[in-house]
Formats: sequence, structure tokens, C-alpha cells
Amino acid sequence: MRRYNRKGSIIIMVIVAMLVIGVLGAGIYSLTNSSTFTGLLSNKNDQAYQLAQAGVRYAIDKYINQGITNLAVTNFSLPDQNHQFNISIANSVITSIGIVNAGTFLEAQRQIIYNLTADWGSTCTGTCIGGICTGGNGSCPPIPPGPVITGQTGAFSPTESAAGAITVSSTGTITLGGNVGGNSGVILYQGSSSVSNCNAGACYFPCGLRAYFQFTANEDNSSGSTNIGDGFTFAVLNALNNTRNCSGGAPAGVNMGELMGYAGPGTSDGKGLQPPKMAIEFDFYSNAGTETYNGCSSGRNDSANNHMALMFWGLNLAGNCATGSTASGYPQASFDDNIHGAGDGTINNPYNSASTGNGSGLGGYYEGAKTTCKTLTNPTNTCNWMEDGHIYSFRLEISKATAGDGSGNGLYQINAWIYRDSDTIPTGFNDVTNPFTASLPQISRTVTLSAANHTALNQIYFGFTEATGAASQNVQISNLGVFFPQLSGGVCTGACTYAITPTSLAVAYGGATGQTVAVTAATGCTWTAVSDSTTWLTVTGGASGTSFGTVTYNVAADTGPARTGHIIIGGQTFTVTQAVGLPTCTLAAGSNIVPNGGTNTLTWTIANGPANGTFAGTLLGGCTNFTNSNGGSCTTAAQTTAGAITDTLTVTNASGSNNCSTTFYVGCQNYSVYNNTGSRLYFKATGSTCTRVSSGNQITATLASGGTVTRYSATDTTCATALGSINYTAAMNADIVANGGNGNCLVNYGNNAVNDTVTDR
Repeated sequence: MRRYNRKGSIIIMVIVAMLVIGVLGAGIYSLTNSSTFTGLLSNKNDQAYQLAQAGVRYAIDKYINQGITNLAVTNFSLPDQNHQFNISIANSVITSIGIVNAGTFLEAQRQIIYNLTADWGSTCTGTCIGGICTGGNGSCPPIPPGPVITGQTGAFSPTESAAGAITVSSTGTITLGGNVGGNSGVILYQGSSSVSNCNAGACYFPCGLRAYFQFTANEDNSSGSTNIGDGFTFAVLNALNNTRNCSGGAPAGVNMGELMGYAGPGTSDGKGLQPPKMAIEFDFYSNAGTETYNGCSSGRNDSANNHMALMFWGLNLAGNCATGSTASGYPQASFDDNIHGAGDGTINNPYNSASTGNGSGLGGYYEGAKTTCKTLTNPTNTCNWMEDGHIYSFRLEISKATAGDGSGNGLYQINAWIYRDSDTIPTGFNDVTNPFTASLPQISRTVTLSAANHTALNQIYFGFTEATGAASQNVQISNLGVFFPQLSGGVCTGACTYAITPTSLAVAYGGATGQTVAVTAATGCTWTAVSDSTTWLTVTGGASGTSFGTVTYNVAADTGPARTGHIIIGGQTFTVTQAVGLPTCTLAAGSNIVPNGGTNTLTWTIANGPANGTFAGTLLGGCTNFTNSNGGSCTTAAQTTAGAITDTLTVTNASGSNNCSTTFYVGCQNYSVYNNTGSRLYFKATGSTCTRVSSGNQITATLASGGTVTRYSATDTTCATALGSINYTAAMNADIVANGGNGNCLVNYGNNAVNDTVTDR
């Protein structure tokens, strides 16, 4: 007999206890094509459906795992006699009927028919690891029926730009691309369930979701990964601004497969898939060019390798694509939605994850290694990651909560895992009804979204987007399962909760090392700690953990303005505020040399301001102390002290003080000027008479600012014809210490053979 192995057993009394206390399963129930139910979707019908589910689970655990594939109708009544289920098995088909209030006018019945052969396929001859048959042929039993959306026929409907680009098989396998070039499309869930709060595909999204699927893509062993393209996304779209038939992708007549159907205006209203939204991108084709025309002309800022990345919606700019761009005239808002690094890092436009630049280092980007192709052998047997013919198993968990800061902003923790069929896949990887804790995610990122964006995501659509350009693709999506944790008594069911102590720390400008945060979580709940300010706030220990743990971090010294950073730990935000660094200043004199009696201009700048300032020096005049300044200037009083003058500015802020100085020079009030021409000549100084002076003797002792000394010939007794002159400024410059003089207020007229020059005496 066929034997179906499933670890763990379902204990009826646990089911009884759950039903007695009225706790109904939340989420979307997996129904096969032959599933039926009767009655209104009331509380009693919901309980009946839970009982029918319990019957299927009990049959699998109690009988199928013992090799019993045929069983007559068997009744099971709960202790209160008002709740029962009966099960029968015929040729591996389980029929389970849940009954509430049997025999009364309040009786409710729900029936599930579960075909093990059709749903499970052939028995795995190897080992079942996480629902994947490893080391053998056949398939493994999936998780028994639960509150999970599956890829059943009719539940997903495509919107595509070319016929055959997206199809859904009778077994629920979704095909993306269909080897059709130059197409784009979106396929969204369109089902309804009052139990799981989904209506025509719009699903209540209070706590997040957990999703699992497998995919296989065409093989591509080209060096630049350019034979197959362009990839696909698993997308979550707000249901406020989108409809279930909306689409992204290139506009009509434009070939831009790199938009992947997630970016771009689409084929209908030109608005594309409107924000807020998020997607995991599976990129098979490198569009490594940088963004041009806000993405209206190619350029996704890809790396050279295939990758998986978390994307949001870029800058959401107004206006149309510029003339000269590929999509000239179309609204540009959606074109950068899957460009790596697009966005501004705010709660309104978070960065799209990237390998370098904006969005890098945030935990939202992953590249896997190439491996042996499944079938291709020439010219090489190494294929690009995700394009090797292997089966890839993917899991996504989005946990959301309102930030506890009173602003209504939303915190979103996004974790994603991916395994190849050649990997050892942890047990329970495909069980979306429970959080996955067996391994750390390849993508782990926490973002805060504005209150408006958070509210818009109260209800969402979900599904896949894809696009091709000149290179086509054929991606097979199978074994899809999506689970929505729901609120029960204000608590998200089936979700891990986390607490951190403390929640914030104020650090002095000098920094701190070895600081810690205590983390508390339920048993088996994993968490990661990621800094959003890695240049100065670094996690040095406890970057990941399970249940209880400690995160250790360092804060670098602050040499600039005050700053704030965060460490996101299990979706909780730890905030570090650091005081402004010590203020520093520069003080500069407008003139290096000032005539005696003249004023000077002092100019200052302050880094790490604003700061208060105090002046010290001689004859400061208009340079008075100030408050709350980042820079300025002032004019000194008239300078009457000859020689070097040093003025000092001390600046002070909350972190402390620093000072800066400037030195300038003041000329003498009067200069004594001596004849050094080597000849006995006539001279006349300002305010003096014409005088004959022998070489080496004093011409005047009162050359003041604005004055001159004029030279005449040895025979010009009336000083009628001037031969040359010197002025106060020339005398000052020669005598001043800054220019190599001695500052004694004595200068020479001429230098023997060179007349009408000034030298220091």
C-alpha cells in the first residue's frame, strides 16, 4: 500500500479545545476543484468548515500514514455533542463533513473532498525535505488543507499585452512569459472568502503575509545572462489605488522588458501599478546602465549577475517622460519603480534595494552562485543562477505593525529565503501557516512607511508580474501557497512578536562602544539586527538570533551635526541620537596689514553650529560677542597700537568649546625717514619745508598715514621740480614685521644706487 509520511500528528482534543473556545482559523482556505460547502458563511458554517478540515487532517495522520487508503464512513463527535465530523476514504480520496448542531434547525454542514492521488502525485522514492522529493523520483505530500491560498485554476487571472504570455494550467501551474518576446503581464489573485477577508482578490492585510512557491526557468549559460529575459516579480499592491485588472509594463509599441511588468504605465490607463507597493524581483537579465530620464529609457542599475531584490516604487515623480526618451510623453512616475537605488530613503519613497549605492547595505539584495545546467552542455555546463533548469523553492514573510510613535506610520519586516533543489531544504519550508525559523533569510529588511502609505496597504492584491524584450522566457510557477495571519483580540495570529529593551539611547558626541539591546521573542522566533546608518552606527554582535538574545553595537565619534540612526531588530526600532560634535571655527582678517588708525574686518565660520561666540583681543570695537551663529563678520575699532594684533574667537555649543584666532599687523603712527640715497639732496615731507639732507641723516620724523616724502636735486633749493617720492604705505610695508621688517618705525629713503624705494632701517 502507498504510505504517506507526515511528521507530527494532529491531536483531536487540541482541535476540540480550539473549537470550544471559538477560535476560528484565519486566512484563506485551500479548496480543491471538487470542494463543496453548504449554508451561509456564518459563524456556524465557519465552525463546520473547521471541523471538515480537522477531519481531513485526522484522516491523513490516523489512517493514510498507516497505509489505509479505504475507510467506511466513520463518525467522530466532540464532547458537547454539538460538533462532529465524519470521514470516509475511498481509493485515497478523503471525504470529510463537518457538522454543527446536528438535527436542529441551526444545523450547519461543510464538506471537503481531498483527492490524495491528484493532489500529491506519485510517492517520493527518495527523502522528502521541506516538501521536495530529494534523491529520488515522485512527489512529497503537501501540508494538509489549511487556511492557504493555492494556485488553483480560476483563482488567478492574467492581464497581458500579448496572448499566451501568461497562462494557468488545470493543476494550478502558472506560466510566465510563454516564450513570447516583447510582452508584459500581471496575474493577480481574484478569489473571495469571508473567512479570510478576501473579496474579489482584495485581501485584508492587517498583519502581513507568508508565501511559498517553486519556479523553474529556461536555461541560460551565456556569460552576460542575456539569452533569456527579463525575469518576474512576486508583487504586493495596495487595493486602494489599484484594481485587480491593473497592469504595469511598457507602453504600447515600446519594447522595455526590463520593466518586468512591475514598473511602467501598463497597457490601459497609463498609471501602471500604483504605490504603495512592494515586490521581490527575480532578475534574469542584466540592465546595468544607470537611470536615464527617470528610467524612461532603460537602465535599471543592475549588477552584472542575476539577483533577487526587494523593490518599492522609486520617486513617484509627476510629469511625463522627457522628449528624447524611449517612452516620451508617458507619465514618468512608474518608470523607476524597479530601478535599484531609486527613491529618496524617506517614509514616503523608500530606497529600492541595490547591490551598491542607495539601497545597498539594507538587507534587501541577494545574488546566488552559478551551477551546473540541468540539460545544456555546450559551450559550457555552467548556467546563470535561477536559469539552470533546477527547481527553486522560495518563501516570503512580510510582518507589519503600526509604529508605536503615535504617528500612524507602519513598520514592515520583509524576509525572503530561496533554495535550489540541490540544496538541503529545511523541514517546514513550505508550511506557510507557521513562521519559518530554521534558517536565516537571504533577504531581510525593515522599512518604515508613512501613515498614508500604511493605511493604503490595509487591503492588498497579490500575484506575479513579468515581461520580456528581444529575449523571451518561460517560467513555471507551481505549489503556490499564501497565508494571511489575521487579527484576533488585537493580536496577529500565527505571527512572532518581539520586544527590545531599551528602545533608545542618547549618546554624547564622543561616541560609545559595547552598547547592548536585549531582545525577547517567543521560542523559535528568529530575528535579525540591521543598522540604517552603518557609517557610524554598527552592529558588532548579535546580528541575528532566536528567542532571547543581545545585540551589541558601537557609535562612532561625531565630528559633525547632531544625528539620529536606527537599528531594526525583529521589526522593532531601536533609536540612537547623538549630540552635535564640538564646534570648530575659522577667523580671518580682511587685511593682513592695517595703517595706524585704520579699521579691519573679521570674518568667522562655524562648523557643528550654531554656537555662541566670545571675542578677545585689542580694539575690537564692533566685534562683539554673539549667540546662535553659524558665521558672520564684524568691523573692528580704529587700530592705534602698532605691531602684531591677535584676536581670538571662542565658540561654544552643548557639547563644549573650541577657539580660533587671526593675526594682523598695524603700522606705526609716524615713521622716521632717513636719506639713504648716497647723495646730499633736497627733500620735502608732508607738513614740512624744503630741506637739504646729507646721506645718512634724518629727513623727517613725522611721516604719518596719508603723507609722502618727495626727493629733489642737489641744486633745487626751492623744491620746484620733484624727482620722485615715497609714501606712508611704502614705509609701513618695509618696516612691518609681517614683511620681514623690524617694526621700529625707522625707514630709509632709497638704497644708495636705487632711489625712490623704501628699506627698513
